Amino acid sequence: MAVSISRKLAASKETAPQSMHAILTMDSPRLRDYLNFARTTQSISKDGNANEGIKNHGQPRNHVAEGLILEHAERADTDFLVYTGNFCGYCRALKNLLNTKELTFTEHNFDEHPPEMRIAVVQATGHRTVPVVFDLRGEQTMFIGGFDETKRYLK
Repeated sequence: MAVSISRKLAASKETAPQSMHAILTMDSPRLRDYLNFARTTQSISKDGNANEGIKNHGQPRNHVAEGLILEHAERADTDFLVYTGNFCGYCRALKNLLNTKELTFTEHNFDEHPPEMRIAVVQATGHRTVPVVFDLRGEQTMFIGGFDETKRYLK
C-alpha cells in the first residue's frame, strides 16, 4: 500500500540545522535537541497544504524521519528513491527490476551511513527490512514498500 509523505516546515530557521546530513553527524545531545525541536514543526505537502503525513499504523509521526526522506527525495533527480543494504539479494533484484523497466533510482546504502539513517527510515515507514522504496514520479513522495510490493506496484 502506497502512502504519502509530508514535508516539515520549520517554525524557526535559526534553530533548525541546515541539512539532515548535519543532524546525522551531530553528537547525541544535539540530536536529542533537534528531535525535540522537530516535534513542534508543522507538516505541509509539496503544494504547501497541511496534511497528515505518513500514516504509520497509528504510530506517532516522526518529523525528523520524514524530513530525512523528503530531503533525499528532493535531491534525487530520479524516478525512485531506494534504501538498501550490503549482501541483500532483494536489493539486487530491485535494482535489476528498475533497470529492466528503464526507471532511474537514487540509492542510499544503510551500511555506508550512520545507523541513525536506518532508524529514521524505519520510524517514518514502519518497514524494517531492505530495500525500502519510494516513488518520486508523482506530486508527492510515495512509500511503496520492499521488493515484492514494488514488483506488484510496477505491473
